[in-house]
Amino acid sequence: MTNNRLKIVKHSLSTHADVARWPDVLANLDENFDDLPIPPDISSRLVPGDWISDSDGDEIAHAQATPEMRAGLSRSQRQMLANLDSEVRNEADPLLSARVMARMATLIAFGDIPVPLVLSTFAQAAMGGDPQPFHNQYYFAHLHLLDFRDQATREGKPATPAFNCDEYGAMATYIHNQGLEALTALNERDFFDNDERISTHSLNAIIDARLRICSIWDPNRGVSVAVSNRLINEVRGAMARMWPRLSDSRHDGSEKSLSLAGPRYAQRVASFGDDRTCLDADAWTLSATLWQEWLAFCSARSEPSGTSSTFFKELMHWSGGRIQRSKKGPDRVPGYSGIKIICDPHQTVSAPPS
Repeated sequence: MTNNRLKIVKHSLSTHADVARWPDVLANLDENFDDLPIPPDISSRLVPGDWISDSDGDEIAHAQATPEMRAGLSRSQRQMLANLDSEVRNEADPLLSARVMARMATLIAFGDIPVPLVLSTFAQAAMGGDPQPFHNQYYFAHLHLLDFRDQATREGKPATPAFNCDEYGAMATYIHNQGLEALTALNERDFFDNDERISTHSLNAIIDARLRICSIWDPNRGVSVAVSNRLINEVRGAMARMWPRLSDSRHDGSEKSLSLAGPRYAQRVASFGDDRTCLDADAWTLSATLWQEWLAFCSARSEPSGTSSTFFKELMHWSGGRIQRSKKGPDRVPGYSGIKIICDPHQTVSAPPS
C-alpha cells in the first residue's frame, strides 16, 4: 500500500483516471482476417480458387510484421514483446489464458504496438508447445483476441491494462497518454506540464491513481502485486528519462569533452540507454560489456564514441543516479550496478549481497 492518495494543488492536472472499455480501445482490431495483404512474389504464383499451402500461408503471416514496424519499436515496446513471448511459452494453453489475452490487448491498445507484431510474437512462441503451423497460430491468436473483446463487450468489463511489474517504460507511456501528453522533466524530481511546474508529491498521486486501475503481475513469483511507493518512483523515473526537458546550458564542466565526442552526445547516450539497456536494481553489468555495446551502437550509426570516461559520465547522468560504479568478485572486476543489457541478458549477473 502507498500513502500517495493526495490532493492535487497548484496545477490543473487531476488524479482522476478515466476507465475505458476493451471494445473501445480495441475498436480498430480488424475482423476480416481473410483479407491479409499477400506479398507480390506469392500472389504471382497463386492460382485463384486453389488452396494456399502451409508454407505460403506461413510466409503471408510472417510478412504482416514488416521490418519498418520492428524498426519503429521503442525499448519499452520491445521489452513488452519479449515478456509476452516468455508468458506464452510458459502457459500450457495460452489461447485459453485470460492473462495472455489481456496482455495482448494491452500491447495493442496501450502499448501502441502494431497488431501484426503482437500476433507474430504470440504465434512464434506458441509453436514451442503446439506443432500447428505459424499461420494457424497467427489466426488463432487473432480469433481469440476478438473473442476476448466481444466477451468484454457482453459483460461490460472495463479495460484493465495488464503490465508486468518491471515494465516501467510501458507503464510510463500508458500514464503519459492519459492526460499527461505535455509532461517534461529536468530530472526525476522537477516536472512540468508545458511550462507549469508539477511537484513530485502531486505527480506521485497521479501515477498512483492511474496504476490502481491496472493489473500488475510479478512473473517470477506468479502473483499480482499492489501499487507501491517503489513502483511509483520507478515509473516516475522512467517518465523523466523518456520525456526530458531540454536545458539551454550544462553546469557540470563537461562542454569540452562533449563537443569533442560529437554533437548531441548526451542525447545519443540517452538513446543508447533507452534502446539497449534496462535499469534494474538487482542487476550488475561489466564496464567492458557496456563500453563494447556503446562502441557497436556508435559504429552502426557512423558516429564518434568519445572517451569511455565521457560515456560513463553521461550514462550515469541519464540514469538519474540509478546506476553506480562498483567492483565485483575476487579479481575486483569493474562494472555498474543497477543496469543490464536487454539485447544480451546473459551478460548480466545478480547484484552482490548488501
